[in-house]
Amino acid sequence: AITVLIILLCSPCLGLGGSVVYLNLGGDGRFSRWRSLSSPPAGAVALVTADPNVVYAEAADGGVYVCSHNGRAAGPGCWAAAEPPYEVSSDADFERSFFTGTVPPPPGETVDQLYVSLDFVELGLEARYAVLADGTVWVWEYSASSYASLIVLLAGPVVGLALGLMTVGVLVAANTARRRRAASSGPG
Repeated sequence: AITVLIILLCSPCLGLGGSVVYLNLGGDGRFSRWRSLSSPPAGAVALVTADPNVVYAEAADGGVYVCSHNGRAAGPGCWAAAEPPYEVSSDADFERSFFTGTVPPPPGETVDQLYVSLDFVELGLEARYAVLADGTVWVWEYSASSYASLIVLLAGPVVGLALGLMTVGVLVAANTARRRRAASSGPG
């Protein structure tokens, strides 16, 4: 009985601790990676403008192309010809980065780079774009959401308690089975 009580008291605390560790790792950018947006036709030579969800690149043929990736995987079909005015969020900030960690270098020789952030009270988004010598465009994305952090912090103890209850259930079932085997084999 004391083991069950200890498990049920400690499991929500362990869940909360896991939530805090997860949020700290995410805050350091450990879950952010450079990913390829492929390349516009003729390959990219420079970045024109961007926000965290869309990027405009000048191609070797002189045309400007747009890729709206919005945090999802983007391939060659992402790129479409673009004409001015190039539409990006009016809140895009090209001067200030809110990410304070170290961003790894792009995965190759860089021809051009651009970083942009959107910083709101409850949400911050940041994207760093790079054109590599092979004409591909890469993006590194980071986000911080107070709502998502709150959900993770609230879910941690609940998940911890659920795992604690499952552990207690397994222990009770194993103990009951052991007692039944002992009783059936009895003195004989």
